[in-house]
Amino acid sequence: MAQTRQEVKVQVPSDFTGETTKTKKFIQECELYLRVNPTIYYTDKKKVVFALTFMTGGTVRAWKEAFTGNAISTNNFGTWATFKTLLTAAFSPIYDAGTA
Repeated sequence: MAQTRQEVKVQVPSDFTGETTKTKKFIQECELYLRVNPTIYYTDKKKVVFALTFMTGGTVRAWKEAFTGNAISTNNFGTWATFKTLLTAAFSPIYDAGTA
């Protein structure tokens, strides 16, 4: 008998609006959720789409729309690692207070 995959219900990531001080936290929350559900989110595309669903409003809206439009038109959402790098580059603080 085939087993059905069930998502482990843990707290989902907080919505991300592009606040640069919350980028790292958002990525970490996504990582935790994805890692406890590896049988559900087992492709890079599923991981990227998962994260995109929590990117709402604020300054991230235009970035999300551009990224999604390009991904759909090229049928290429890229890798999860590349997505995180692009997101971090676009929404990181000008300086990191911890290293200043």
